[in-house]
Amino acid sequence: MLGGQGRKRRITEAERSRIVGLIKLRPPGRLEVQPSNEMWAADESGPAEWTLDTLTAAARGLGIGVSRSQVRRILLAEGMRWRRTRSWTRSRDVDFREKDTDRRALHQPPDGATVVCADELGPVIPRTFPPALGWSPDGHRIKNEIDYSRGPEKTCVYGALRVRDGQAITMTATSRNSVFYQQFLQLVEDANPVGDLYVITDNLSSRTSVSTRTWLEEHPRIRHHPTC
Repeated sequence: MLGGQGRKRRITEAERSRIVGLIKLRPPGRLEVQPSNEMWAADESGPAEWTLDTLTAAARGLGIGVSRSQVRRILLAEGMRWRRTRSWTRSRDVDFREKDTDRRALHQPPDGATVVCADELGPVIPRTFPPALGWSPDGHRIKNEIDYSRGPEKTCVYGALRVRDGQAITMTATSRNSVFYQQFLQLVEDANPVGDLYVITDNLSSRTSVSTRTWLEEHPRIRHHPTC
């Protein structure tokens, strides 16, 4: 068998590795929240997102003579994605790591403490529907007309789940404002009269409003732990 047949590879394995490694780097033009709560990029003239074009330009900047199609083939062969992956779990809160650590510690809560997970949904509309109209001549079920209006009877549902035993506490209200949220917290507190009460919930505005913060100061047993 004759060796040396075919076109030589123009890109070395070391260069391929450097191209693949670019995906792991933060784009130099991407804005990031700094400890000072300001946003700035390492290089404002650089790309804010990795695309095939910006990756090709970055590779050429490293002295690698490569085309856009070659970058695409290399990344696909390695199973790499060059598009930015977005996730709702990513928080811009500079204190998120500390909050997340505190929340995870509640898997083993302090002695005598109670942990509940709270949330709400809505508005929903409790309603009953008339019986179906029957069957059409061609054998299909006749459907009722859909009413998309919410109307004045809309209802919001609050719920809390006690982690240690699965006990649920629920409440309905006409809105998801601070007043109703405080009423819901009062129900949770009344159902758990002893020990500290850790409430894991989201950061809806009713949780952080001035009136809710003032209410919480009068109920020191309740400690909020936001999920994001």
